[in-house]
Amino acid sequence: MPRIERIRIAGLKYEKMLKKYEDMILDMCNEEGPANTLITLMNGGGKGVLLQSIFQLLMPRAAWGKNNENQVEAFFHNHKKQLKPYTFHVAIEWRLDDKERTEYITTGIAMTAQHSMDQLEIKVDYLLYALLKYEETAELTLSTLPLYDHELNSPASFEAIQQFVRERRGEINVYGSSSSDLKKYYAYLADHDIHIEEWRNMRRINGEEGGIKGYFQKNDAFTNHNLFERLIIPEIGSSMGGGAWARMKACFSGCSWIPLRLHSGCQCWSSVSGLLPSSPL
Repeated sequence: MPRIERIRIAGLKYEKMLKKYEDMILDMCNEEGPANTLITLMNGGGKGVLLQSIFQLLMPRAAWGKNNENQVEAFFHNHKKQLKPYTFHVAIEWRLDDKERTEYITTGIAMTAQHSMDQLEIKVDYLLYALLKYEETAELTLSTLPLYDHELNSPASFEAIQQFVRERRGEINVYGSSSSDLKKYYAYLADHDIHIEEWRNMRRINGEEGGIKGYFQKNDAFTNHNLFERLIIPEIGSSMGGGAWARMKACFSGCSWIPLRLHSGCQCWSSVSGLLPSSPL
């Protein structure tokens, strides 16, 4: 399974456009490579905004919050709730799981907004793209994508990045915002072992701060047996098939009683040990 090497966010405005990510790269590596990463921010520091922007890459136009109250359209409103169109960019560099060589892909999204023809609604448009496999010495990587003009202190326009990726079709796959293009994009991700259903689960868990209890409650997965049967086994099964999946399912089913028996055994020993003398006879 690929691991996230770096995340880049350019030009994103939030908090009614009072705050902004100019051109930020989050390095998710330690000396051994991509690692589990903890990002801590004070309350109101923008944790939800950061996650919502990253998830746009996997689920374009994804809302955030307990009741999906944080719509992506809010990124384009100022403090007077006026639409102020601009473009922001999010990209993730993935290190592929290859023991023979170190290779990467980068997936990116450019998002913008404008009024509908009747001026009554806001239309959020996006462009998805993927840099095809490359090595560390490649010219085109997450860092070199022209997502931000530091001289003008401004993100690349939607039209500019659209032209750039289309001129490099030999190095970049381009996907529009149609449902058919989104399916092709998800198929490309799946070919590299990045599965959209896993990210949907993560969004459900992270959509509400501290909402992990609700996720397990919804799936009735508070016991060891139910955790294996309703969450762990189906998740493994979604990325396996045929006889391998059948054998794995039988293996898990045959062993799912062990934690319960172990717990009961410990309770039994605790009761018996209370009757035994504290020192050898």
